[in-house]
Amino acid sequence: MAQSEASADPPSARTEREVQRQVLAREQAQADAQYQAEQARCRQRFAETDCMRDAQQRYNRARAEIRRKEVLVNDDERSARVDAKR
Repeated sequence: MAQSEASADPPSARTEREVQRQVLAREQAQADAQYQAEQARCRQRFAETDCMRDAQQRYNRARAEIRRKEVLVNDDERSARVDAKR
């Protein structure tokens, strides 16, 4: 059933969603790397706690934005499946 649903979706739409997911994966990897680098810098400071908290807040904001975009891609995919069933 999943195969027939996927094949009912136009190839261009599937490709676009795949590209969007790849972009989101790169954004997530970049956010992870940035957070790890910030943590390393914070550990070298005397006042580590505030620095780590600020880094965590920036990471959480970045992750929330990525998740928001993921939800949009998933919603688009669900809508395409519903339209294909009609």
